[in-house]
Amino acid sequence: MKRILIIEDDTTLAEGLCRALSAEDVQVFSCGTLREARQKKEQEKPFDLILLDVNLPDGNGFDFIKE
Repeated sequence: MKRILIIEDDTTLAEGLCRALSAEDVQVFSCGTLREARQKKEQEKPFDLILLDVNLPDGNGFDFIKE
């Protein structure tokens, strides 16, 4: 099963992406802040793909990628 993490603070956009990417063999997770994304990354198995907003309320998406 493929695993996708969406990090997007616009809830409407995040919900649309989740719906569009969901499939039988795809698990989609969504977070609205970098803090949530860090927690999800620690709690879950590795993700196959991360879709990341650059401007988030608690930081810069580029910094998250460097981590």
